[in-house]
Amino acid sequence: MELKFTCPECGDHTLVEILVDAVVRSEIEQIDDKGNVKYGKVSNKDSTMSDFQCAHCGAGIEDENGDDILDSVILAKWIKEHCPQ
Repeated sequence: MELKFTCPECGDHTLVEILVDAVVRSEIEQIDDKGNVKYGKVSNKDSTMSDFQCAHCGAGIEDENGDDILDSVILAKWIKEHCPQ
C-alpha cells in the first residue's frame, strides 16, 4: 500500500529527504539545444541524513519526543498514524 503524506502545518503532500554533506552523481541522458537536461540514474555517496520535511513549508517530521525522524520505517509508521489515507 502506497502511503500519502499530508503536512500537518500546510496540508501539502510533497515530502523531501534532506541530506547534508552529500556528493550526488547524476547521469545525463539527454540535453537539448536550449540547455534542458533529462537526468537518468542518480546516486549519493558520503551523505549524512539530516531529516524529512515538507517540501512546501519546510516543516520537519518529528516523533512524539520532538526529535527529527531519521528512519524510513519510523517515517512510514508516523504517516500511517498522522496522515489520512
